[in-house]
Amino acid sequence: MNPIKAAQYFYNKQLRQDSLRLRLHNLGLYNLKNDLKGHRDNLREIIFNSKKRNFKSLAKSLLRLPIVIVELLILGVLFWLEFIFKSLPRFFFSLLPYSLSGWMKFIVIMGVITLVVSASSLFFYLSKEPDPKILQDYIKLHHYRTAVALRDRQGHLIGALASPNSPPDQYFSHEQRQGALYVEHVPDVFWDVLITREDRDLDFKYQNTHLMEILLGQRNSYKGINFAALFKRPIQSKLKGNNIAGGSALINLIIKNLYGVRYFNEQYSSNHLWSKLQRKKEEIKGARNLFPYLAKHNGLEFKRWIAMHAPLLSAGDDVYGIRSASATLFGKRPKELSAAEQSILAAAYHRGVRFQPLSADEREPLQQARFKRWQLLIKKAKKGVRNAYQTSQPEKMNRILADLEQMQTPQMPKVPSSLQSLLNDQTFTQRQKYGNLKQRTDLLISSLKPRISQRLKQENQKLNRLDSYHQVITDIKISLPVGKNYQFKKQLDQTFAQIMRYCPHCYSKNIGRPVNTESNGALVRIVVANSKGEIVRYYRRGYVQRRPIASISKIPIAVLLASHNVKIAQKFCNKAYQGRKNASGLYLKGVQNCNTPKKSGHSYTFKDSMAQSKNLPLFYALTELEQFSLAQLSNLYKDFGLDDSASLRGNTPTIKQLAFELAFGLAEATPEQTHRMIQTLTQQLYRPTLRDQPHVIQSLRISKYHEDSKQATVRKQYLKNPNMLYYNIAAYLNNETVKETLRKIFVSPVKESKGTLHSFNKIANVNFLLAKSGTSETPSSKTRDKSAIGSFEIHGNIYTFSIFIGTDDLEQGLGSRVTHQRLITPIMKTIVKSLL
Repeated sequence: MNPIKAAQYFYNKQLRQDSLRLRLHNLGLYNLKNDLKGHRDNLREIIFNSKKRNFKSLAKSLLRLPIVIVELLILGVLFWLEFIFKSLPRFFFSLLPYSLSGWMKFIVIMGVITLVVSASSLFFYLSKEPDPKILQDYIKLHHYRTAVALRDRQGHLIGALASPNSPPDQYFSHEQRQGALYVEHVPDVFWDVLITREDRDLDFKYQNTHLMEILLGQRNSYKGINFAALFKRPIQSKLKGNNIAGGSALINLIIKNLYGVRYFNEQYSSNHLWSKLQRKKEEIKGARNLFPYLAKHNGLEFKRWIAMHAPLLSAGDDVYGIRSASATLFGKRPKELSAAEQSILAAAYHRGVRFQPLSADEREPLQQARFKRWQLLIKKAKKGVRNAYQTSQPEKMNRILADLEQMQTPQMPKVPSSLQSLLNDQTFTQRQKYGNLKQRTDLLISSLKPRISQRLKQENQKLNRLDSYHQVITDIKISLPVGKNYQFKKQLDQTFAQIMRYCPHCYSKNIGRPVNTESNGALVRIVVANSKGEIVRYYRRGYVQRRPIASISKIPIAVLLASHNVKIAQKFCNKAYQGRKNASGLYLKGVQNCNTPKKSGHSYTFKDSMAQSKNLPLFYALTELEQFSLAQLSNLYKDFGLDDSASLRGNTPTIKQLAFELAFGLAEATPEQTHRMIQTLTQQLYRPTLRDQPHVIQSLRISKYHEDSKQATVRKQYLKNPNMLYYNIAAYLNNETVKETLRKIFVSPVKESKGTLHSFNKIANVNFLLAKSGTSETPSSKTRDKSAIGSFEIHGNIYTFSIFIGTDDLEQGLGSRVTHQRLITPIMKTIVKSLL
């Protein structure tokens, strides 16, 4: 366009604008002003004219008043409609280039009006007060998605467990996933780089934002929704032909993770406009109800939630957040990260970090792909650091950029020093599993997870009764030394293999395989605890339900008899009872005459009856030597945590039945209950000041946040594990004589030459304090279960143990030639070796 035509165009444009302003004045504002003035005069004439002040005319005038008001409202609406659809479009038309056609101008004007109306509607929707019910459900979902960090005795992160919280009842997808680890403090550089990369217009002081500021572009963000990005980026994505992220990425990520990633991907995976609108609707609803809560105190909780739910690692099944990433990539806590490491994690916000192998365990193209991804992260981190600090802190920027230049690709996952030996001599693929906290937990303590989860649920229920709205369990510290227990597990697997090789035809169940129908494996449960009750070794295969505990039930008999001053050398008649017998020794079916106690096999001392597990003499002692009442025997069951068959069926037991089930090993309990029994006796006989039952969780960390608090409080709670049997059993051990008697009685199975656990004497460097074994049989007289409980001392430290090997198969059983010496003793040797 030459200068003359350009001058003519701008001259004509100016004339059009002046003409439009004149028409606006004449057609709109001027007429409205006159009409309003006329109505005002009429209204004044009706009410205040002194010539018509009689009541009749005044009443008629007042009756016309509503009609006048309605006319004013209609006139105002018509004016604004005329202004929006007639005068305003003409004004915009005059501002558009003269070369555009009328249809093009119309489309542009309608687009502008649509954007203005959409932005206004969205603003007014967001400006409404949050729904308290929806907000509470979001917080519950956050707790539901918060995984529990698993820490060892030194406080090192060794794994993660799913949250014990229950999901809310409505509004959201409740699909369970591993979740995210709680972050107490969000590093500054991580946040600064992240916000400049993802949502630099985010404003936590949204209360002072007005609609006109949004429409005029003075502010872009309101309640976490970036209006400019929301409308511009989809258009940019279509024009440039690539997938540019939508607006308000940070708040959208929080909402997406609260709903569940899988839920979002399944519900809104379609590229259709309706699917995208539905997804955006859910995100906007979340921004309206959740953002005000997160934005308090300069976004304290917003920063924490975004650092928790950030997918920084490439493994989709691992726990999310900066805490898990910093632990597995750099071996640090978030607050210990260097500025360069923080910027790397901020750059990995959408594309997680992957490990680069030390050796050629992978194909070369895959290694190159991993290296290129790391280089891309370095490049993004540098750009984010420049954007964040180039103007405000150039020296800090240069220092971080120099550190980024020196950073090397992570070549293997970081693990605590106690687990470092587990990575030796493993391939890169095997090492990678330790970089995934979820997989690491399954590798190290898969058998212990149900026990820990059950206790977590119990503690969580206590919290919910107090305050379920703002409290959440974030960390647990366990007593189990995970690295040593993993080695113990491997040693036990080798022991089981040796047992099977030594006598392959002795067992109808394979002890060395997992329990399932295909492998035909045995049930295994082995637990060792110290005198404080802390579990230090744990091994389990399958779930062992309540069952007859065989000769272990003789322990309550010994306590009861000792409390009634029965001496160690006192003899019990090996009396015959119809259909009953001892497991071994002379006169298996007993004798009819109890008048010859000195004859071999006619009677047994108190100590020998316990050492050799004699059923008939102990039944005689309960029913004839000492006359115990039904109440005494019933309380004995209760005090030791045992069950009798009659009570389990809802019937009333008899004295004979209770005594019979104790003496012949038919009383029922779980291995956990029998371990609690031996733990109690060991504490009372050797460590009377300790009163905790066997447990694995030492302490909890609980996060609590209030809206009026500037910082979340994190408190440590040591768990109390009171042994409910302690005071019940203590009533029987009422003097030192009774305790001394029991010390000698309970060690006799090991110390006596004919004791059932005499083979334990072959184990070196250990002193056994208490021990009792048990063998239960199937109806066809095959061995069903083999078990042993007791306590021992190593280097001045006292430990209790519980060993159970068995099966629920009542036809084949565990085997036919299974002895304690072949099965239990090798396991006991492995336990002692692990603790030395």
